[in-house]
Amino acid sequence: MKWLKQAADHGNADAQFLIGKLYHEGYVVAQDQQLARDWLGRAAASGHTEAINLLALIDTFLKATTLTAQESYSALKDRAEQGDPHAQYELGLRYENGAYDVTADPEKALAWFRRAARNGNLLAMKKLGEIYAQGLLGVAKDPEKSRYWQQRSVGIR
Repeated sequence: MKWLKQAADHGNADAQFLIGKLYHEGYVVAQDQQLARDWLGRAAASGHTEAINLLALIDTFLKATTLTAQESYSALKDRAEQGDPHAQYELGLRYENGAYDVTADPEKALAWFRRAARNGNLLAMKKLGEIYAQGLLGVAKDPEKSRYWQQRSVGIR
């Protein structure tokens, strides 16, 4: 990280992109979306195509999840039952935390996270990795399942 920051501070767009991506994913460093956007913005300003694309993806996802978070429970559940992985993930979060007038229910949270992950939601995959690593939501710690979901969440099959 020391060498990446040194290169990035000297204007190396590839290093700026890598640092932004590391902060975005919380890999090697603590996840920090503001720092991620700052570093990706520097790289994008230099014309770094991957940084431009990742920033656009983050903005699109942020808008979609913000709208999803504002949906009523019944509308969200309808979309989740129709197979929308973003809605499934959001329902999992609501059941996990008892948010938005939903009573906390660890079993339902886990079920929705699993459905969302099977339908390709990367955040749900990462969440399942954490659940199995720490033994959350009433499941036993399972390093093998944790590793499986963590690897899936970053595109390793």
